[in-house]
Amino acid sequence: MAGGAHALGRVLFQSRTAWLPGVSLVVVGLLFLVGAWDFLTGDPNAGGDPLVGGFCLVVGLIPSSMGIWYLSRSLRCHERGVVSRSVLGTSTVLHSEMKRLRYHATEQYVNGSFTGTVISIALEGPGTTVSFSSETSGEGTRNLERLRDHVSRFLSEDLHRRLMSDGFADWSRGVRLEGDGVRFIVNGKETVIPFSPTPRYTIQSGTFHLLDGENRSLLGIECGADDFWPGFVLFQRLLEETAR
Repeated sequence: MAGGAHALGRVLFQSRTAWLPGVSLVVVGLLFLVGAWDFLTGDPNAGGDPLVGGFCLVVGLIPSSMGIWYLSRSLRCHERGVVSRSVLGTSTVLHSEMKRLRYHATEQYVNGSFTGTVISIALEGPGTTVSFSSETSGEGTRNLERLRDHVSRFLSEDLHRRLMSDGFADWSRGVRLEGDGVRFIVNGKETVIPFSPTPRYTIQSGTFHLLDGENRSLLGIECGADDFWPGFVLFQRLLEETAR
């Protein structure tokens, strides 16, 4: 383990799951387990019932186990890789071996007040996937965004090499990045939005939009789609290179 950690480089940050959901599951499970003990050990003439006790035992073990698993989860980002841990084991993926990124973020509000962001991230490597999800805020959110951007830069280089060799790189379903623009299909018709003049775009409510001159959406891509962010990094790079 020490050798593996050394190969990954120093730790940049570590994220853990929010404690409230896990603790809630454990508490619910314990309540059922306490009830199970009473039913299993109680006098049948005073309310004891092995059948009900067995049912409570099974029901109690499920949320308790889920809560313990949830609380044990963590994600540790190193200079050269990412490690996820839980009571079920450890998964490791090097940055240089990552093949796919999924990142989804949903802001949470209670009575109109922002309470945090639920972030799910999955990093696929050869034969393994590092995944993590939790409600975060502040520095926790910024750390996961930095990880997203760091991995996206790695993967965007693969997309760029594909663009240079094949003349295009797939960004999303039916959407391709080419050297001079974005090619996609709308209503069965193939459309190309050139990089010059610089196209307008925005990200709203978790969706990327390419806009026309009247700010109408010509193309929408869900930011939580596989490899959206690496493609977005390449999209911005191509815009900058065209503008020079």
